[in-house]
Amino acid sequence: MKKKMTVICALLALVGITSYSVSGTYAKYVAEASYSDTARVAKWGFKNKTIAIDLFAKSYTTTMSGQDNATDVVSSNTDKVVAPGTSGFYIFKLDDNMPETNYELTVSDNSSVDEITTKGNGQMKYYIRDITGNTAATTFEGFNFQDSEKCNSIADLVAGIGTQLNGVYAANTAPNHTYVIGWKWEFDGNDSEDTNLGNGIATDGTEGPQAKVELKVKIDVTQSEKKPTK
Repeated sequence: MKKKMTVICALLALVGITSYSVSGTYAKYVAEASYSDTARVAKWGFKNKTIAIDLFAKSYTTTMSGQDNATDVVSSNTDKVVAPGTSGFYIFKLDDNMPETNYELTVSDNSSVDEITTKGNGQMKYYIRDITGNTAATTFEGFNFQDSEKCNSIADLVAGIGTQLNGVYAANTAPNHTYVIGWKWEFDGNDSEDTNLGNGIATDGTEGPQAKVELKVKIDVTQSEKKPTK
């Protein structure tokens, strides 16, 4: 009997120790934290718009030596005209907008036409150059365009503009390079075919309105997650 009681007392002592140990885990840390944040939609800013440019003119002055400021080609109405020996240029820069996202520019041809080439054998040549940081010339001849910058058709010109502009631009930056488009109808071309064009006669002998040249460039702007290339 004595042995049995001893065992019971030992068990009670173990229970007491265990109860004391567990009761210590009932306490807990108590704290309070508050976090907040706000945001707005990133600015985009590009709008669909049509931009009129002064690439062609209603009159031209000769570049022949000793004939400075002599007007030798003049439209009879408000139409812009071109003729053998005329030339022109247009300087442009895309710096109106700076989206807060990366964005990609893609240039495409939007129905440009050059009937001087398709209806005859006109010697129209086109040029594109990046003139960023350079002093802009005031005449076509002043740019001294090189053969490496020459485009033999208006479609090639649009492709050349794309070569200059296409790419991904970083957020908060503008495609701020300055470019010049140049064109010239060579005076020493095929006289008979140039004359036919002036008379509205195509190389196949068909008659109709005078040939026209029209430059249309479409620039698509899209948000991009790509790494900037420009």
